[in-house]
Amino acid sequence: MGYLHIQGLAVKKELQNSGIGTKLLKHTENYAKEMGISSIILCSGFKRTDAHAFYVHNGYDKVSYCFDKVIKLD
Repeated sequence: MGYLHIQGLAVKKELQNSGIGTKLLKHTENYAKEMGISSIILCSGFKRTDAHAFYVHNGYDKVSYCFDKVIKLD
């Protein structure tokens, strides 16, 4: 039921490949389970190809693009 939306996830360059990103994803997945949420949507910038490979490696499927528009609040 429902979904959890991750708008951004990053680990400092010098701490990458240390397991922190995977732990963050696993923590988020466990939280989703506890809350009865059955789907996670994760957005990542087009140029972050290393991140894309990381998400696929962790079981995420690349199924769409995320779009965003800032509305001026005059």
